[in-house]
Amino acid sequence: MVLGEPQILGQMKAAVRVAQDSQMLGSHLHQLFQRSFSVAKEVRTQTAIGAQSVSMSAASVRLGEQLFERLADCSVLLIGAGEMIELCAAHWAPHPKRMVIANRTLERARPLAERFGASVMALSELPAQLENFDVVISCTASTLPIIGLGMVERSVRQRRHRPVLMIDLAVPRDIEDEVSRLDDVFLYTVDDLREVVDAGLEAGGWPWPKAGASSIRRSAPSWPGCRSARACPSSRSCTPAATPSAARKWSAPRKCWPEAKTRPSCSRKRSRRR
Repeated sequence: MVLGEPQILGQMKAAVRVAQDSQMLGSHLHQLFQRSFSVAKEVRTQTAIGAQSVSMSAASVRLGEQLFERLADCSVLLIGAGEMIELCAAHWAPHPKRMVIANRTLERARPLAERFGASVMALSELPAQLENFDVVISCTASTLPIIGLGMVERSVRQRRHRPVLMIDLAVPRDIEDEVSRLDDVFLYTVDDLREVVDAGLEAGGWPWPKAGASSIRRSAPSWPGCRSARACPSSRSCTPAATPSAARKWSAPRKCWPEAKTRPSCSRKRSRRR
């Protein structure tokens, strides 16, 4: 999970809709969720929490911009059809000249491709088609790697050693470790992208103290209502958090926050951490 990622708010809203449809959401929880959504909207409007590249999918685009002179000249292959690939498709869609989604079942990939103006490809075609892509992003549920060293070596030779960016967002990995040894392949894993995310947070001037203080101030009026409605002890125990002293903790000096790592550079080889 990445702090400030709007995907989390979307998941909360979807959960609330499911609870409402099932008539499992009481009036007090409904009020608290609505207040939370209102606070989230205000925080994103009044702070820079959403202004920087702080998600894995957005970070993948930043890596592409570092490696290639023009993303408009690139062909992008997305492997999988899950939620992470959907987010990547949303971030990449405006940039490349061509985007293809590969999946074991074309029926699942086709709606996603139509949504973002991409084409589809069967996963079985991957060995023959890999050479045609400058950017490869993979995130499947496979228990074994689906892209091996031999496959990538053949692809690189056929590409006449033009660079290729490969991003493996899967756990366990979709791309074999040995691929990172190839000179013309820039392989990034989830751990590598975390460094790009941290760099985005650093560039944003660390908006979390301001965002946290704003959340506490806007949430405070909700707690008296919970107490008057004989809220459960766990809710009452949270009440002290909505105090000026708690808000001051969010405004602590920057030295209290973890130091951001430097942005990984595409000018050198990336080796997977062991």
